[in-house]
Amino acid sequence: MLLTILITVYWYRRRVHDRLVARLNGPLTAAYTITMAAFAFGVFLLPDHPAPVWVTALVAVSVVAGLPLVWGAWRLLASR
Repeated sequence: MLLTILITVYWYRRRVHDRLVARLNGPLTAAYTITMAAFAFGVFLLPDHPAPVWVTALVAVSVVAGLPLVWGAWRLLASR
């Protein structure tokens, strides 16, 4: 989450107000925040001896947490 905040501050200081960046910023931040919250929820509720289902779920949530940022970067690079 810190990286998302720092990137947003950097964009505003560099005066990057592209239409595509503005359109992608909200949904990407929301998706990243929701998936990171789900990941933190799973980490704090993880039992002492996790079953394979817990481990699989946390790995899946970790991968999904990174996808919005990769998708947004892909969209920005594809448009340029």
